[in-house]
Amino acid sequence: MDLLHIALLVYVVTALFALVMTYKEQKKSVHVTPFFAFIGACSCIAWPLVGALMAFWQWTTARNVSRF
Repeated sequence: MDLLHIALLVYVVTALFALVMTYKEQKKSVHVTPFFAFIGACSCIAWPLVGALMAFWQWTTARNVSRF
């Protein structure tokens, strides 16, 4: 298992956890529309990608700085 597989596994677990927690929160709320449910699901899928991209960007810039 290489680093890419581990990163994908962490992403899937994080996104699934966020989706389940969002679903449970929406079930408790009375005023949830299909539009807001869709936006919540998209956010749960997108925010781990943003975090991963930020970590990758930080890692690449740190590697480039250390070369000089």
